[in-house]
Amino acid sequence: ESAVDFVVKSVTKGDIGELVGRNQEFYKRLRDGVKVEYRKNGEQKFDVARLVDFEHWTNNRFVMVNQLEIRSRKGGKRIPDIIGFVNGLPLVVFELKNPLRESADLLQAFNQLQTYKDEIADLFVYNQALIISDGLNTRLGSLSADFQRFTPWKVVDEKAQSQRLDFGDELQNLLNGLLTPQKLLDYVRYFVLFERNSNGTLIKKIAAYHQYYGVNEAVESTLFATSEQGDKRIGVMWHTQGSGKSISMLFYAGKLLSQPELKNPTILVVTDRNDLDGQLFQTFSSGKDLIKQTPQQVEDREALRQLLSERESGGVFFTTIQKFGLEETEDKFPILNSRSNIIVISDEAHRSQYGLTKKLHNGKYQAGYARHLRDALPNASFIGFTGTPISLEDKDTQEVFGRYVSIYDLQDAVEDGATVPIIYEARQIQLAEKTNHEALFAEIDELLENEDNPKLRLREKLLGSEARLRDLAMDFVSHFSKRNEQQDGKAMIVVSSRQICVDLYHQITALHPEWHSDDINQGSIKIVMTGSASDDLKMQKHVYSKQEKQTLERRFKDPNDPLKIVIVRDMWLTGFDAPCCNTMYLDKPMKGHNLMQAIARVNRVFANKSRENGGLIVDYVGLAEELKEATKQYTNSTGKGKLAENVQEVFFKMKEQLEFIRTLFTTKINGKTFDVPSAITEAEPALLLKAIARAAEHISRLDQQTDDDKAYHQQWKNSDDPEPRKKAFLKTVASLKKGYALCGALKEAEPYNQEIAFYDAVRAVLSKREQKGTGTQERLIQLKALINQSIVSEGTIDLFELLGKEQTQINLLSDEFLQAIKNSETKSLWVLAMERYLKQEIKAKAGRNLVAQKDFEQRLQEALNQYHNHNLTVVEILDALVQMGRDFSERLGRGEKLGLSVTELAFYDALSQNGSARELMQDETLSALAKEITNILRKSVSIDWQHKEAVRARIRLLVRRALQKYKYPPDKAEEAITFVLQQAEEIADELTTE
Repeated sequence: ESAVDFVVKSVTKGDIGELVGRNQEFYKRLRDGVKVEYRKNGEQKFDVARLVDFEHWTNNRFVMVNQLEIRSRKGGKRIPDIIGFVNGLPLVVFELKNPLRESADLLQAFNQLQTYKDEIADLFVYNQALIISDGLNTRLGSLSADFQRFTPWKVVDEKAQSQRLDFGDELQNLLNGLLTPQKLLDYVRYFVLFERNSNGTLIKKIAAYHQYYGVNEAVESTLFATSEQGDKRIGVMWHTQGSGKSISMLFYAGKLLSQPELKNPTILVVTDRNDLDGQLFQTFSSGKDLIKQTPQQVEDREALRQLLSERESGGVFFTTIQKFGLEETEDKFPILNSRSNIIVISDEAHRSQYGLTKKLHNGKYQAGYARHLRDALPNASFIGFTGTPISLEDKDTQEVFGRYVSIYDLQDAVEDGATVPIIYEARQIQLAEKTNHEALFAEIDELLENEDNPKLRLREKLLGSEARLRDLAMDFVSHFSKRNEQQDGKAMIVVSSRQICVDLYHQITALHPEWHSDDINQGSIKIVMTGSASDDLKMQKHVYSKQEKQTLERRFKDPNDPLKIVIVRDMWLTGFDAPCCNTMYLDKPMKGHNLMQAIARVNRVFANKSRENGGLIVDYVGLAEELKEATKQYTNSTGKGKLAENVQEVFFKMKEQLEFIRTLFTTKINGKTFDVPSAITEAEPALLLKAIARAAEHISRLDQQTDDDKAYHQQWKNSDDPEPRKKAFLKTVASLKKGYALCGALKEAEPYNQEIAFYDAVRAVLSKREQKGTGTQERLIQLKALINQSIVSEGTIDLFELLGKEQTQINLLSDEFLQAIKNSETKSLWVLAMERYLKQEIKAKAGRNLVAQKDFEQRLQEALNQYHNHNLTVVEILDALVQMGRDFSERLGRGEKLGLSVTELAFYDALSQNGSARELMQDETLSALAKEITNILRKSVSIDWQHKEAVRARIRLLVRRALQKYKYPPDKAEEAITFVLQQAEEIADELTTE
C-alpha cells in the first residue's frame, strides 16, 4: 500500500518548471513505469510499478469526460470540451467548435488550447495528444506543436498499397484510426519523441498517421522477413522528403528493439554520404530515450569490421556504405557476423552503389558495395527508406529490399499539409557563347563528382564566366528582394563548382557589401562547401571546420537570424531541413533523384509558405526537360500529383482572380461603379487613402443592397452568410497575394503590381479580426504613393482624417459625431469601426463584470444580425451603435451614482439580474446588499480559495444569510448565490489583494 501511495504521489505532485519538460518527465514514467521499493514478509523488494498495462489493454480503464470544470490559476474556471483518461491520467484533450458558427474555426480551437496550457497547465503535464475539431475538420497535434503542425488523421490499409479508408468524416477517421484502446496505447508507447530545436527549446513530436501505419507495417514485415518463412527482404518505405522520414526510422528502430521475437536485435543504419550519416546519427542521438541506448557512429573500416564481428546482441550503429569496401588483397568481403537478428536500415535505397551485379573496375570484376554488405552479414534482413521513388527498372534495389511496405507520396503530403507544393520558375541566364550546350551538359552529367576532370572545368568556364555571373548576381538580388517584400524567407543558391561559389559570392557582395562579414556569427550570405589543403587563399576563406558548419546550420535554420542566403555546390542538398528556406536558385545541371532531392529543400511547412504559396524553385540553367523526366520517373513509380507546378499556372490563376475582383468593383451601388484604374494612378497620398476607404465602402455595401437593387446572382442568394461578397473579396485577395508572392518577379506580372497592392490595402481595412496564433506576420504589398504603409497595415485607415476632424477633439458618442458619420461617404466602414470600438470597450471596461459584459455583447450581436439581414439600414445601425455606446457608458457610470466601487457594482449587477428582486427592492437596499456581500467575500477569501470546497461552503452560507437579512426574494436566492460565486471567481485576484 505504501508503494502505491508513493507512485500516486510521485506522479501527481505539483511541480514548477517549463511545461514540456514536466511533460517529458511524466512520459518517461508512463512508458517505463515508476521504480518502487517495499517490504514483503520482512524482505526488501525492488520493483517497477506500471501506470498503464501496455501488453494487456483490457487491464486498463478508459474514460471520456465531457465539460470537466478545472480551476484556473487566474481565478474562475476553464472547461475543456472532452478529456480522455486512461487509469485516471488525462492523456487526450479535445477542443470542439460549432461548425455552424463562422467565427468558431479550428484556429480558435487551437488558441483556446494555448490559453488552457497557460491557465490550467497541470492538466497538460500528462497530455499525449491534442485534438481540435469543428465536427467536419479535425486535426491532431502535440503539446508543443504550432497551428501549422496540427494535421489530419487518415486511416491507411498498408496491405492494400497504402489505400486510404474513410469512416465518413475526419473526426470519425481519427476516432476509429487512433482512439481505440489498443491503438492509443501502441501510439503513446512507441510514437512520442522529445528533442531540442535549433535554438535549444525542448519540443515534443508525435507521429503523423503515415508514420504510424508505415512503421507498424514495417515492424510486422520485419518479423516475417526474419522468421523461418521469410527471405530477409523487409521492403521499402517510400515517404516523400519533408514528411519526417528520419523520425520514422527512429520510431521503427524503437519499436523493433522491444519485439521479444527478435531477441534484442542489432541495428545497422547505412547511408552513402558522411553528412547524411551525421544528420541521421544526430536524430537518433537526440531520440535515444526511444531506443533505450546510445547509438554509435563507426569511425573507419577497421572499427566497422571489429564492432560487427564482436557483437552478440543489441546495439545501434551508423556507417556509410563505403566502409564496406574491399582491402587491396581481397576478392570477396569476409563474413563478419552470421546472426539472423541483425537489421540493416538503408537510407535513400536507390543509388547506384547499392548494386549487386559485378562491374569491370581496374581490369577486375568487382561487385557493388551492396554485395559486400550482404557477404559481411549473410543472414541480416534489409529495409530501405527513401524520399524519392524507386525506378521500375531498378531491379537491384528490389532484389535487396523487396516490395514497397508503405507509400506516402508528394500529393499525400501536400494534401495533409505535411509539406507545401513546389513551384517552378524558369529564369535562364544566357551563356557567353551562343552554341548548343545541351549535348555537352548531358555528357557532363554522366561524370563523377570530380573537379579535376577537364570536361567539368569546361562547364565551370561556361557557367562561371564573369559576365554571366554578374548578370546572375543582379537578377538574383532583384528577384530575392521582390520575394522578401511580403514575407521574410531564406534562399539557397546551388552552383556547379566551388570556384563558382566563391566568384558568385563576390559578385553578390559587390552589389550589397553590407551582406558580407568575416565573422562566422555575422553576415547575411555564406558559402557552405568542402575544402582541401591545396585550395588557394580566396577559397580557403570560405572553408569552415565541422563546428563552424554547425554554427552556420543553426543560423540558417533560425528564421530570426540575419543569415538569409547560402551558396552551395553539393552540401545541404539531401537530408538537410531548414523550414524557413522558401526559395532555391538552381544554377547547376541536375537530374533524376538528385534533382528531386534538391528541390525538396523548399517544401517544408513554415509560416512563410502555404498550400497556395509553396516553395519556389528558380531555374537559371534550363532544367525544364530534366524536371519533366524526373516527373515521368516519379509517376511511373506510382507517385501521384506533380513534382512541381509551373509558375505560369500560378500567374494565370492570379489573372482569373483579378477578373473576379474587378467584377465586384464594376457592380453598381446606387447606380455607380467604383473606378479602380483612376484610384490606383492617384499620386497624392491623402487622396489615395480616401480612394482606399471608398473602395472598402463599396465592397461593404455590396451585401447591403436590397434584392431588387442588384443583379442578384443565384450563388449569392443561396449563401447562408449575411456578407457573402465581402467574404469572397477577402478570401480572393488573400489567395491573390499568395500567388503574387510566387510570381511577382515575372516580367508579365509587373503591370498588375499596383492594382494588387490597392486590393490588398482595401482588404486590410475590411479584415475584421486578426487571426492570432498562426505565426504569420503579414505584410502589405507596397503602394508606390504610400511611403508609410503602416497607416493601412493596422487595418484601420484614419477615418477621422476623412471626416476632416481630429480624433482627440471628437466625442464618439456625441450627436455631432453621429451626424458627421451619417453624412460621410464611408458609412459602412464606420459600422465596422464602431463595432470594433464597442467590442474593445466592452472587453476592457466590463471584462470583469459578467452581467454587463453578457448584456452588451448580446445587444451588439442582435443589432449586427438585424443589419446583416437588411432589417436595419446603414444609418439605423449607426444610430443603434452610438446609442449602445451611450447606454454602456451610462451603465458603467451608475456605480458613482449609487456610491459603489467597480467590484461592488459587479455584485450589484449579479444580484439585480433577477427581475423580481429589482421590482421588490429599492436601489439603496440592493446597493447595501452588494456592499455587504463584497465585504463578506473580502474577509472570507484567501489565496486559492476557489479550489477549497470548505471555504466555498462557508461563503455560500454567509451570502445566504445576507440575502435573508435584506429580504431578497427567497425563490431566487439559490440562483443569486450561484451568480455571486461566479462573479467572485471572475475577480478573485482583486478580492484577495484589495
